[in-house]
Amino acid sequence: MEYETALFDTDEVMEVDIRMDEDTWEAMLANAMSEEYYTCDVVINGERVNNVAICPKGNTSLSAIAMDTGTDLETYLNVDNVLKYMAVHTFSVNQDSLSGSMAHNYYLYEYEGQLDILPWDYNLSLGGMSMGSGGDATSVVNDPIDTPFSGTKFFNAFLENEEYLARYHTYLQELVDEYIDGGKFDEMYERIRGQIDELVEEDPTAFYPYDEYETAADYLYRTVKLRGESIKGQLAGTIPSTDAGQRQDSSALVDASDINISAMHR
Repeated sequence: MEYETALFDTDEVMEVDIRMDEDTWEAMLANAMSEEYYTCDVVINGERVNNVAICPKGNTSLSAIAMDTGTDLETYLNVDNVLKYMAVHTFSVNQDSLSGSMAHNYYLYEYEGQLDILPWDYNLSLGGMSMGSGGDATSVVNDPIDTPFSGTKFFNAFLENEEYLARYHTYLQELVDEYIDGGKFDEMYERIRGQIDELVEEDPTAFYPYDEYETAADYLYRTVKLRGESIKGQLAGTIPSTDAGQRQDSSALVDASDINISAMHR
């Protein structure tokens, strides 16, 4: 989609400044939970956009969508894009989303008569929601691919359809083979580290020392690689791919016990 390259240039670090008068800023912070929009100006890489509406956080819901029995989904949904979304989202293990108990942090948009999903808020991916509740890295990297959406029944129609399930598995396999094992993830990781390492080290407002950033980045790299290893095993049938299957037999799970989830999410 065009907006990906127009708005998110990954070849350089983008500078985004939100400019808002102090009274409006304080009012927004004081009423953050109300999810009201406030007017500001935004400067992106030196280009100013005036009268932009922002809010601290917002979410919507699929609950208002009247779904049929799942026999005519492609009339109403861009099914192929949704299946691709499901594959990438399942890899990310983001419980602050449709996967979690709150089933939020996404928008729906309509294009040429079909609905599509626009997800957001992925900063707590790979176990971030569980770091304060005893979550461990082994459970994160082995998160089951065939029971990923505990917070909503919306995706049941896809996972219960043999054709859609096969396509979803195909996209997961492509993600692992081409991106994780094919070198694209390593390329992106090294590029981003090259772009931001110095900025992080010299940041006068940093919340944590630079060595903790380096530790977190290393944990992140290893977690992604182990997640890919587990998904390969789940697709091959050597690792259980459902919650029930993993509870019954955890012997084949990928071991990630040496990864500290809390340290990774600093």
